[in-house]
Amino acid sequence: MAHGHLPDLVLGGCSAWPLPADETCAGVARAHLRVALTAAKVPGELVEDVTLAASELVTNGLRHGIGGASGRAEAAPGRRVLELWAYHRVTPESQLVFKVFDPKPEWTRPGRADGAWAENGRGIAVVDALSAGWGWHRTRSRLGPLSVPGKATWFCVPAARTCAPPPRPLPWEAAVVLRRLLLARGLDGARCHHGSDRSVVTTRGLTVWSEPPGLFRWRVRPGTRDAYARRPFADLHDVADEVVSHHERSLVPGGDAR
Repeated sequence: MAHGHLPDLVLGGCSAWPLPADETCAGVARAHLRVALTAAKVPGELVEDVTLAASELVTNGLRHGIGGASGRAEAAPGRRVLELWAYHRVTPESQLVFKVFDPKPEWTRPGRADGAWAENGRGIAVVDALSAGWGWHRTRSRLGPLSVPGKATWFCVPAARTCAPPPRPLPWEAAVVLRRLLLARGLDGARCHHGSDRSVVTTRGLTVWSEPPGLFRWRVRPGTRDAYARRPFADLHDVADEVVSHHERSLVPGGDAR
């Protein structure tokens, strides 16, 4: 796991930073991103957009995810976890993805009296205006000795391809790395099986094929013409998050794990 080195991110890695569970978290997040993005020669205007949008998400995570600052309820002891993640993906286009993890598994819809960012009413509008898209999903934390269940709130921005793509691994190699990432996130049941030209990684209710010409494939819409999602090996960290999210949804009674 890369910690704070954006060149690794641009090459397909993931940078992750732990954030303090207090009012200093947004400033710490801005400092991490500013140093990393500047070192990677990201244009100054984009650096400003990313740091502002990330600051809003981090503040939301503190207030509504762990109950800090003006939040209504404190997270359970040992679960006051706040993290900032960043990685590069090439699908649907070249983008930098930024995510803020907090231990509250559900999203509170904006607009309710007790909803996210209700105090100032501008957070979601800022993220929406400065990004190419945003959202949230159930997931598990990346850092620390134990993986904590919760959610990630994310946004993405366009990214120029300033570095050559990394060498493409063989299908079995990609499958081994994917399983390793899933185990690190607490998916202890992840298994890997290898065939002559492809491999599979299995988790709770989901099978991911790793196959030529360098693609992960898994079923998302059974019984339809386009039943499978397909992602290149370069999107390894995005695929891992998809699998973790599927696993977490499958644990919810009556939840949609597709």
